[in-house]
Amino acid sequence: MTDLCPACEHQLLKDQQAYMGESTNFLPLIIKNCSHCGLGLADPMPTPSDLDEYYNGQYWTDPGLPFTSQFYPTTYVLAQSRWNQIKLLLEKSTEDSSALKILDIGAGHSFFGAIASKSSIMVDGGYHAVEPDENYRETAQKHWTSTKCHSYFYSSLEQVHDQFDLITISHVLEHVIDPVDFITNITTYLKPNGFLFIEIPHRDDRFKEDVFPHLLFFTKDALSALLTTCGLSPVSVEIRGVEASSSVLSQYGTGLRHYLPRIWHRIGKYLPTFVNLQFYKWLLAPESNHPEGTWVRGIAQKKDH
Repeated sequence: MTDLCPACEHQLLKDQQAYMGESTNFLPLIIKNCSHCGLGLADPMPTPSDLDEYYNGQYWTDPGLPFTSQFYPTTYVLAQSRWNQIKLLLEKSTEDSSALKILDIGAGHSFFGAIASKSSIMVDGGYHAVEPDENYRETAQKHWTSTKCHSYFYSSLEQVHDQFDLITISHVLEHVIDPVDFITNITTYLKPNGFLFIEIPHRDDRFKEDVFPHLLFFTKDALSALLTTCGLSPVSVEIRGVEASSSVLSQYGTGLRHYLPRIWHRIGKYLPTFVNLQFYKWLLAPESNHPEGTWVRGIAQKKDH
């Protein structure tokens, strides 16, 4: 384990805490915390082969539902808010205003691409999704309905041979061993002056009893420092979502936002989709800023040397 923080390159340790989680695979013992930027790192880190074995053994059960906002409102609302945040920036910065090319790493349901594809800046562009999980990848491809832009689906980044105006990684970075190596690698796929969008949990060890298999625990300062360390120019780094202590995602949560979803889960499916989406926008508030919010979001630009 290095003595330097990978994000800000300062002396790592201020304190440490027990790692909260259970697993029959690898399991870190503690979380070490950087005294400068607040990044938390699991220790000991798993080996790459440990990670491969773990993720290759995970299976997602397809319930047979279309990948639409009706059936996955939470995921859709989050994807919509991500696009809303970066859309105006892209419209102002993209040289060809109708040929935006997006690479979505860890694409999951590919809602981000489905939403982005409705925009005029995607008409002659393309959405490229990297998703290792075969079930997610094939289901997303099967339910892709956009006629405005082409879509491409890959099982690994090594299959991609292009450069992009925008690369997105949402809820991926907290799972990697070496964040500098990871970001340095993916930004080779970024065009000069292209943008990288990242969303990660905001120190979810604050509000979860089990954080496995997360390996990195980010603050706003830690993500800002990491982007700079990787040679990128941060455009914005913000904390988004409701206060984590009242979030439905918190295992220690209290209040209306924490308990109401249990009732809504039973009735929401009988309501019009737009009503259901409005509820989840209120529940998660992903476009609101809060210093103790649920997620950290960063946008950075690749410097044109």
